[in-house]
Amino acid sequence: MTKYKPIKLSNNALILFYVISLSLVSIASKNVLPFNEILLNSLSEQLSADRIQNFISTQKKWEWLTYIIFPLLLLFKWLLTSIAIYTGTIFFEFKASFKELFRIVLLSEIVFLVLALVKFLWFFIYKDHLTLEYVQFFQPLSLSNLFNVGELEPWFIYPVQSFNLFELSYWFSLAFLLSKKLDMPFWKSFDFVLSTYVIGFLIWLVFVSFFILNLS
Repeated sequence: MTKYKPIKLSNNALILFYVISLSLVSIASKNVLPFNEILLNSLSEQLSADRIQNFISTQKKWEWLTYIIFPLLLLFKWLLTSIAIYTGTIFFEFKASFKELFRIVLLSEIVFLVLALVKFLWFFIYKDHLTLEYVQFFQPLSLSNLFNVGELEPWFIYPVQSFNLFELSYWFSLAFLLSKKLDMPFWKSFDFVLSTYVIGFLIWLVFVSFFILNLS
C-alpha cells in the first residue's frame, strides 16, 4: 500500500496562492457589496451626485493599477517581516536560512487571509446596513470595537484597529513554526517573536501614527 505524502507547496506557490486568494476576495467585495450605493448615501450631503459619480468613475478607471500594486505591497510586507526575524536569528545565533524563515512567514499569512474572508462575510451579511464610516473603520475582534471610532483622533485609529485577535494569532503562528524550525520551547520562541517581529510591528505603528498626525 502506497504511503500518503502530503502536498508541500513551494514558496512561489504560496505567494501565488495568497495573491490570487486575496485578489478574489477584493474582486468579490467590489462586485457583491454595494460600495457605490454606500458612497452615494454617505457623501450626498457633502457633494453633488455628479461629483460622486465622477469619483466612482475615476476609481473604476484606475482599478487595474491596484492589482499591480497590491502583490508588490504584500511581497514588501513579507520581506520586511522575514528580514526582521532573520536579523534576530543572527543576533541570537540561531541557525536558519532566510528562505526557511520566509516560508514560515508565508505559512503564517493564512491568518490574514482568514481575516479578509471574515470581513467580507460580515459585510455581506449586513450589506443592507453598511455605512461608509463603518466600512472604513470596522476591524473584527480588535481594540477599535471598544471605542466609538468616529470620536477618536485620526492618528489613534490605525493602532487600535491593528491590535486584534488575528494579529495576536499571527504572533502565535510565527512562534509555533519557529519553535519547530529552531528546536526550542514554544514560549522561548514566542519571546523571540516579541523581540523581533513585534518590535518592528510597533515601530511601524508609531511611524504610521506620526505620519497621520502630521497630515491631520
